[in-house]
Amino acid sequence: MTVTLARPALAGPRPLADSGRRPTGGAPSGDDVQALVQTAIEALSALAEAGRQSTSWSAELQAAVLAGWDRLSGQVVAGRAVVLDAHLDSGAWTSRGDRDEAAWRARTGHEGLAAGIAQVRTARALSALPAVASALAEGAITPTHVDQLARIRAAAGPVVVQQLGTPDGQDEVLQLAARTDARTFGRSLARWAAQREPATVQSRHDAQRAARFLTLADTPDGTAVRGLLDTSTGRRLRLALESVTPAPAVDDERSAEQRRADALGTLAERVLSATDEDLPGGLGRTQVSVVLSERTWVSVRGTSGSTVGLVEALVGVPPAVDDDGSPVPASELSRLLCDCDLTRIVLTAESVVTDLGRTTRLHTPRLRRAIAARDGGCAWAGCTLPARYCQVHHPHWWSRGGGTSVDNGVLLCSFHHHEVHRRDLAVTRHPAPPDRAGPAGSPVAAYTITEASGRVLADSRGPVAGAHPPEPGEPPGS
Repeated sequence: MTVTLARPALAGPRPLADSGRRPTGGAPSGDDVQALVQTAIEALSALAEAGRQSTSWSAELQAAVLAGWDRLSGQVVAGRAVVLDAHLDSGAWTSRGDRDEAAWRARTGHEGLAAGIAQVRTARALSALPAVASALAEGAITPTHVDQLARIRAAAGPVVVQQLGTPDGQDEVLQLAARTDARTFGRSLARWAAQREPATVQSRHDAQRAARFLTLADTPDGTAVRGLLDTSTGRRLRLALESVTPAPAVDDERSAEQRRADALGTLAERVLSATDEDLPGGLGRTQVSVVLSERTWVSVRGTSGSTVGLVEALVGVPPAVDDDGSPVPASELSRLLCDCDLTRIVLTAESVVTDLGRTTRLHTPRLRRAIAARDGGCAWAGCTLPARYCQVHHPHWWSRGGGTSVDNGVLLCSFHHHEVHRRDLAVTRHPAPPDRAGPAGSPVAAYTITEASGRVLADSRGPVAGAHPPEPGEPPGS
């Protein structure tokens, strides 16, 4: 099929200040660069116009063009970062009275301050990390991966910044990015940084604590609540609200914000009435879980429990993390070790824990926590839903004689749990690959999910030789 496109008239970019001047060393002149910019704009405009006919394309062509756009987005971010970094270094941006680099970029890019901050942060990061910049331009990683890396680098201390700047450090980060989605990569990189510089995690927590506040103001329209909490306290509040927020009924017309407000009122009523009733939700009494590797536990046990001692003990060992995988500051860990009930879940290499047999159908809160520590979240490859939103499924179905145990339990989100039952899928656990890090830095169990025919729908170990590809138009893991 031949498509003839009428190219729209495009206003050319503003001429460069040195247009026509050819630098030494064979570099392109200003006119050459302007021509390249114009050619790229026209080519992308033509490609976008062609996309208007994509409903008539085959699924293969649509996927190929989407992959091309993905590659182009990385090249745009990488190319812009080079020029932006050079312009910022020149100091020319200061001539218009902007407050800082991000404010200047927000004004000139017309995308707002958040975008300006992100672009400057990315430009500085890619300038310091040439291997990462090349990987982005080549399509090996995505702009979202780079944004996560730039965020963590900007908040890191000198030790992490120095290690990221080395070829070995960049290679390690790129290997991590290549096997995880951007969200998982960000969490894994945060743990990577925390292991090398726990003092920075603590100082950031201290700054959050210093800035905390909560105000309640009675107004004619009601009580206005406004505040800022440190991340650890905010997480405890979120868990408490979730514990008294059951899944909405079909006829529940409340918004998420309204359900959250009602949950806060319920918590207040529970405290004031001083009852000891079980909270709804099916997960047992809500607990704040902290997961430690064996190495970390040994290091922590060898200290006095003081913040300073813990910071020193945590250098070089996998950080203690909550069940979402976020590093726990040393002071919070010290408080938990001093003033909380501890449930120690020891997982062998085969993840063998207590077996309750068939006397109980539902997994107890204790077993659920053990399964969460092993699986980390939904076991369906590509699903990033964390453990607290997942349900426990019996791989050997209860109705078919399966028992209730850690070994016969797997975390699945509500959607994938329904899919497993709806399609009568088999869930098989495999030994944890060494490169599949869990919340505490220890390997996370891997799973394959297959149809009765043997067709593999999801495999968290990666592509499997001989596995059937998805049907045309069907995304992997669908």
